[in-house]
Amino acid sequence: RQGLDACDMVRAPLAGVVSYHVELGQRVSRGDTIADIVDPSSPTSDEARRSVRTEADGIVLSRRLRRLLAAGEVVAKIAGTEPLAHRQGYLLED
Repeated sequence: RQGLDACDMVRAPLAGVVSYHVELGQRVSRGDTIADIVDPSSPTSDEARRSVRTEADGIVLSRRLRRLLAAGEVVAKIAGTEPLAHRQGYLLED
């Protein structure tokens, strides 16, 4: 059995357009900014952009092709090596 509890599913905190800071296959560290989500309906530019960060050290496994996201959608997946507390219990069966 192999665990998926080290894979960070980075989610959009709000709806908007994603602007990536990382490439597929790039190595990232916990706390790195993966992308910004820009809310085009925001009344001010200060409120329009929100950074999205990873909680894992690892490799950028995937990014969303579609740039327009709903709140809560997965922005990117980071394949890490250390289990993440919020991902406990995810397993692949052989």
